[in-house]
Amino acid sequence: IHRVHWDLRTRIATTIDIHADGGRSGVRVDVPVGTYSVQLFKKHHGTLSALATKQSFEVLRLRQNVLNNPTAAKHGAYKSKLTDVYLQAQTMNHTFKKTTKKIQALAKSLSFATSNQAELHQAVHALNETQLALKKAIDGSPAKQEVGEKDTPKLSDRLSVASRGFYSNTYGPTKMHMESYEMAVALLAKLSPQVDALAAQTDATIAMAEAAGAPVILD
Repeated sequence: IHRVHWDLRTRIATTIDIHADGGRSGVRVDVPVGTYSVQLFKKHHGTLSALATKQSFEVLRLRQNVLNNPTAAKHGAYKSKLTDVYLQAQTMNHTFKKTTKKIQALAKSLSFATSNQAELHQAVHALNETQLALKKAIDGSPAKQEVGEKDTPKLSDRLSVASRGFYSNTYGPTKMHMESYEMAVALLAKLSPQVDALAAQTDATIAMAEAAGAPVILD
C-alpha cells in the first residue's frame, strides 16, 4: 500500500474534452476548515470493494490571518460564479475549435462540388476571415506575443487573475480579483454570440456544399 499525499485542495468540476490528451478540468481551491474522511478501496473488474473502514480527520487552521478580508462573506458565491464562467468559456472554446476544423474540412471539400462553386468559395472565404478575426480576439495577436510586446488582455488572462485569489493563501479573493471576473464576464458575453453565429454559418455552408455534390463532413 502506497502512502497518499493530499495538498488540502479540491478541484471543482467544469468540463472534460474527449479530444484532449491528458490534463484535468476544473478550478482548484483550498478546502475550508472542517471534518473530512478517507477510506481505502480495491477496484477489480469495475467493482469497488472496501479494504478498510472510513477514518475521519480534522483540517485545522494553523494560524489566524493578521488581516481580515472585507470580501470574505462573498467568497462562496464568488467561487460558484467563477466556476460557471469557466464552464461557459471552455464550452465556447470547444465550439470554436470544432468550427475551425469544420471550416478547414469544408475548404478541402469544395473541389468535389458540381454547382454553385463561386458562391461556395466566397462563403468559405468569408468564414475564414471571420474565424481568423475571432481567433485573434480569443487568443490574442501572434505578432504581439514576442518579448516586450503588449497586447490587450485575453479572456484566459482575465479568468486567470480572477481565480488567483484561491491559490496558495488563506486570505482569499480580493476586490481586484472580482473586478477581473467582471471583465471576463463582459468579454465572454461579447465573444460567445460571435462564436455561436460562426458555428451556425459554417453548418449552413456545409449543408449547401453537400447539396452541391461535396462529400459529407463527419462531425
